[in-house]
Amino acid sequence: MKSDAAGETRAVQRRRFSAQFKRAVVDETLIPGASVAAIALRHRLNANLLFKWRRTQLRQSALQPLKAAKMLPVKLESSSTIVPLIHHTSSPRRLTRGSIEIEYAQARIRIRGAVDAEALRAVLEALSSR
Repeated sequence: MKSDAAGETRAVQRRRFSAQFKRAVVDETLIPGASVAAIALRHRLNANLLFKWRRTQLRQSALQPLKAAKMLPVKLESSSTIVPLIHHTSSPRRLTRGSIEIEYAQARIRIRGAVDAEALRAVLEALSSR
């Protein structure tokens, strides 16, 4: 309730936003480097409300069944053909370990150091069976 100049109180209606509008604004916040506060200000929204919409949408999308991802073929070469990376410093040469990063659905799998081919195969098979 708000009071006007004459001292009378009147009911203030809340603004209502369509699901499509909420989704579009939340999608703006998911762009890398986007500022939620700036986006909220541009749309004349409270940043806390926008964070709430964002949490809700992310939870709902996490609960939806994943679309079947198309797995690409991976060819593992024998270890004799792998050329190690050398890190050059003033100290004696040492091997730097590599890393593998796989983005799948809403997950990111990062493997650092020496990779066991059988373990990697098991992870990829488990992901493809989802």
